[in-house]
Amino acid sequence: MAVEAGLWQPPRPIDNANRPYVWQMLPEEDQGEVRAALWELVTRGILIPRAVNDDNTFFTITSHGSEVLEATEPTPYDPHNFLRRVSEDAPSLEPETLAHLSEAVTCFLHGHDRAAAVMTGLASENEVLALIELYGATLDGEPKRSFDDRMSQSRNLKQRFDVFYAGLYERRRSLPTGLREVDVWLNGVFQLVRLTRNDAGHPIGAEPAREAVYANLSLFLLYARNLSALKEHLRTTAADPGA
Repeated sequence: MAVEAGLWQPPRPIDNANRPYVWQMLPEEDQGEVRAALWELVTRGILIPRAVNDDNTFFTITSHGSEVLEATEPTPYDPHNFLRRVSEDAPSLEPETLAHLSEAVTCFLHGHDRAAAVMTGLASENEVLALIELYGATLDGEPKRSFDDRMSQSRNLKQRFDVFYAGLYERRRSLPTGLREVDVWLNGVFQLVRLTRNDAGHPIGAEPAREAVYANLSLFLLYARNLSALKEHLRTTAADPGA
């Protein structure tokens, strides 16, 4: 997998005959990195030691690890491919959104679930702010004045989102086919991520369930695809082409 990803060039081609001896092909400094990575996978519940010897190479995959490996989409447990897929499938995401998401994945992998929930929430909120701005640019005349007035009276992001979502929901039939179910993929996911983020960020909030943080991160791939597609659609329908 490392060879296929371009992360390592073996000194000679790997075939069935020498596959068991790939470990000896690794430079000594890389062997240390691989040992550290294997034990990180142990702490994440992906692997468990099967036996102990000098180089700690005998591991087996847990049932949870099998689920992760069998996933049809990249998961946060595979941060390189997960973040790459988000970038490729959602090219219109804001750079700051990707930065927040990357930090969320890093926190999750290190067991900092509260921080991961907060950073996932920030990634979502950053995209919603960009969407609100783009949506406002599709309006003109009285609808534009009314929208701006209600936005100016909104005291937090939740209220701003509600104003934006109400208008978008009324126009949902004019959206591309794959984006029309905004009540599910936009409102539903935004609210789920927001509630987890708020609970985690509250000074006396409970530690979020790791399963909930994992679910939010996993949902973000589809969420990001649709956010990106919606942003592109709004840009093509802007009342001000320069917006």
